[in-house]
Amino acid sequence: MEVEKNAALPFLDVLVERKPDGTLGHRVYRKPTHTDRYLNAESHHHPAQKQGIINTLIHQAGIIGEPRHLAEELEHLRTALRGNGYTARNIERAIRRRHTPIEKQEYSATTYLPYVKGCTDKIGRLLKERNINTVFSTVRKVAAAFPKTCNNDQLQGPDVYSIPCSCG
Repeated sequence: MEVEKNAALPFLDVLVERKPDGTLGHRVYRKPTHTDRYLNAESHHHPAQKQGIINTLIHQAGIIGEPRHLAEELEHLRTALRGNGYTARNIERAIRRRHTPIEKQEYSATTYLPYVKGCTDKIGRLLKERNINTVFSTVRKVAAAFPKTCNNDQLQGPDVYSIPCSCG
């Protein structure tokens, strides 16, 4: 149970503050144990997923916090996102676009592909030209990434694996 301290009460991602005039204010709240670690920009995920991290955090700053806290929250996000490897250019572009409505495109079909950098992203662009939406997923287990090159029975413990390839 949370108890009000210093005229403030955290609730989920919101810090509700009692103002001197008796009204309530609000801002983004992070627990003291929050580490500002998000999906790293160098991770093997589709670029749209990584951009989605930036967009979501900026959107959250705009809808949870009062306008008077927005500049402070955006500066916090700039620092946190740069610490996770995102470029200032991508961050600033997302901040500028936060008020621009996104047009929804209607697709004739949707396909689901595992994300493989340099391969399935090209397939996704080709499918989009043919009005087919592509949803990318990541491989959750090492064994799933190498189904034919290794014996899955060998990938059982918390060990470091060496997977030999035919190229030497």
